[in-house]
Amino acid sequence: MANQQAIDYINEQLAKRVSKEVINNNLLVQGWEKKDIDEAFFVIESMMKSVNIATQSNIISSQTPVQASPQAQSPTPIINIVQPNSKGNSFWKIFGIILACIIILAILFITWGFYLIKTEPDLSDNQQQKTTINNQNDNTSMEEYLVLQTEASEYRKFADKVVEELAKGNTKYLNDNLSHNLFATNSQDAVDSTFLQAAKKLFTNFDHIGNSVTIQPSTDSYKNSGYSFAMTAVYKDNSEKGFKIYVIKEGGKLVVGNIVD
Repeated sequence: MANQQAIDYINEQLAKRVSKEVINNNLLVQGWEKKDIDEAFFVIESMMKSVNIATQSNIISSQTPVQASPQAQSPTPIINIVQPNSKGNSFWKIFGIILACIIILAILFITWGFYLIKTEPDLSDNQQQKTTINNQNDNTSMEEYLVLQTEASEYRKFADKVVEELAKGNTKYLNDNLSHNLFATNSQDAVDSTFLQAAKKLFTNFDHIGNSVTIQPSTDSYKNSGYSFAMTAVYKDNSEKGFKIYVIKEGGKLVVGNIVD
């Protein structure tokens, strides 16, 4: 027997001029069996045929149309619930984390840059040649630095003069200003072939002294005091080589105690 609920729903949809095919599909989607749907359509079509026959025979029923049973309910409409896109949410979550990391890194780099600019030493155009004064414990105070620089100034000028003459290839100037103690243990030939030739080679193609010079008090094995100057020779091809020149006072005269590289 055809279901009255299906019959009522079909009548209602037909009154709205919905096609039979659409009504049929809607009922199938709502879970109705094909057999029940066909039976409901059969009953409705039979009733429509009876009404047509009665009309053609001029038999008009004066009875009040039967109202649909209050208990009859229209089929439940289909509601599509769109589930949230979990993949989309995950993408935005990861994107937010990456963006936050980029912002934090940018802040750190900017802060670091400001720190470097703030701590960069202010160098004047007329900056004097840098001189680094180190004592044996690397704890020389500013007062000691000034005192040492003043005391060593005479020795430094002499060392610069020796370097200047060697740069010209004038080894005679060095020979005339060597410590006499050096000749006490070596012959003139030995000094010429070793010490002077090595010094000449060191200053071949020489251009200038580098900015950094380290000064230290020095005393030779004969108890003659003076200063050592650790310098950097900068050559015309922009190469560099470190060396140290010892200047001592021997018999009241400034002399070169040694030059080592």
